[in-house]
Amino acid sequence: MHHEILVPLDGSTFSEMVLPHAVALARSTGSTVTLLRVIGYPLTVEPLAWPGNIPPVRPIAHEGECTVARTYLAEIATRLEQRGIPTRAEVLEGDPAAAIVARAGTSQQTTLIAMATHGYSGVRHWMLGSVAEKVLHAAPVPLLLVRPHKVAQGQAETATYRTIVVPLDGSAFAEQALAEAEAIACPQDAALLLVSILEDPPAEMVGLSDVGAAEAGIVPHWRLADRQVEIERLRRYLQTQAGRLQARGIAVRTELAYGRPAEEIRAVAAEQRADLIVMATHGRGGFQCFWLGSVARKLMHVAETPILLIRAGKQREQHEYGTSGIAKDASVGRERLQTAATS
Repeated sequence: MHHEILVPLDGSTFSEMVLPHAVALARSTGSTVTLLRVIGYPLTVEPLAWPGNIPPVRPIAHEGECTVARTYLAEIATRLEQRGIPTRAEVLEGDPAAAIVARAGTSQQTTLIAMATHGYSGVRHWMLGSVAEKVLHAAPVPLLLVRPHKVAQGQAETATYRTIVVPLDGSAFAEQALAEAEAIACPQDAALLLVSILEDPPAEMVGLSDVGAAEAGIVPHWRLADRQVEIERLRRYLQTQAGRLQARGIAVRTELAYGRPAEEIRAVAAEQRADLIVMATHGRGGFQCFWLGSVARKLMHVAETPILLIRAGKQREQHEYGTSGIAKDASVGRERLQTAATS
């Protein structure tokens, strides 16, 4: 099946900074890029209720905005076509987040949504940060988020991935990101950095007795098992996962960090000058999925490194490494969601 990367744009230069990543992934996977612009529905207000100092929105103005959006997307599509990337352009009406999710869900070809996390605000531009978080909660396919801080001069036309960070917590949910990371790493000979975070005790719990913890309704995890035992377990776990990937010719490193997960993942990615973070986010509920979702949401607000978020499906006994939702049929990701929904 032909694959498609959906790239929502709001007309701002900031939103376009996701394009080098879309180009790189399209070349690696042989995918088509579909540029999407969502225009809000025209306002309909009774003349007597309309403030006198604000001109009413007329249908012709709305039609003009749609025309401008089509012209804008056509210009970008031409540039991508000149780089050898098959590109389409679509203009839809409605709520931006809902339209993006619906468009991705109705096309069996869509394997990835790639978008910036914030752009310009104002009447004519939707806030990408808010839209990105809404899309994260409902997207049926992996979501690539790029958080631009300023418009770069001489920005590269194609992103290059040399180091890809994959956070793992020991669960099969988190491991579902490995297939996606491997699919991106192979074509570009990138190295994977597998990272586990051992959380520090919450500050308010330090020095709290077992009785005090019980009264607070909290069981301090550092009292359930010796910390050194947990450190050794995570190290063995990381080495096991690294060995599986190395057996297939992937360059892999491992790192165990200590602290708050989102902050430490961001710090490791920055220190290692990583080009991409690939991690699973929440699935259909349960504590493990809640943890993953919470970390993913925090990370998307603080990380400067682009993040590819994989919506974790039902936990499985055997992991299907090497079957990527980006490089494989998009139905794989949907089957995971359907399985989780019916369990």
